[in-house]
Amino acid sequence: MPIEMARRRRGVTTHVRSLSSRIFSALNRLDRSLDSLWFYLVSLLSDLRARWSTVGCVGIIASILGIIGFLLDIAPKISIGSSGSLQAANPMATVFYLSNDGLLPVHDILAKCGALQFKAGNFEIESDKDAGFIFSDSKAEILSPGHQMTLPCAHLIGPAPGADAADITKAEFTVIVTYRPHWLPWHKTERFPQRAEKAEGGNWIWKSLPR
Repeated sequence: MPIEMARRRRGVTTHVRSLSSRIFSALNRLDRSLDSLWFYLVSLLSDLRARWSTVGCVGIIASILGIIGFLLDIAPKISIGSSGSLQAANPMATVFYLSNDGLLPVHDILAKCGALQFKAGNFEIESDKDAGFIFSDSKAEILSPGHQMTLPCAHLIGPAPGADAADITKAEFTVIVTYRPHWLPWHKTERFPQRAEKAEGGNWIWKSLPR
C-alpha cells in the first residue's frame, strides 16, 4: 500500500511538472509572439510616418515649384529692337527702342549705350565692355507692358571725322539696361550686345549677339 501511494505521488508530481513545462513554454511562445507583434506595429507606424513625410515633402516641393513658375511667368521680359534708320548707309543712324514684353510694368529704367566698337577708314573706336554713355533721354520712371522706349544710342557717334558713311566697316555696341521689376524692391541689370552687318544693297542690319 505505501509503495502504491508513493507511485501515485510520483505520477502526480510528474504530471504537475509536465503541465508546468507546457504552461511555461506556452508563455514563452506568447511572449515571443507579442514581441513580434509589437515590432511589426512599430515598423508599420514608422513606415506610415515615412510615407506621410514623403507626401509632405512632395507637397512642399510642388508648392515651391508652383510659386517659382508663377513668378517666372510674370517676370520682366524686356528686349531691344530697331525701327528703321535715319540714314540707311550709316548703321549708327538706326533708331533703337527698349520694349517691355512682360505682363507687369518695370520702374526706374536707365538704358546706357556703351561698349562701342566702331571703325570707318582710319578712324576707330574701341571702348571697354563696361563703358556706358548716359544721355538726357536714357531714363524713364516706368515702362508699361506692351510699350516701348526710344533709346538714344544713335547719339553715340556722328559722322566719322574725314570719313564717309561708305567707309564704315565695323559697328557694335551694348545696351546696358538697369531697372526695378514691379514685384521686387531691388534693381536688375541686363546687357544686350548688338552688331551691324552690311546687306547686299549697302544697308546695315543690326542683329542681337548672344548675351
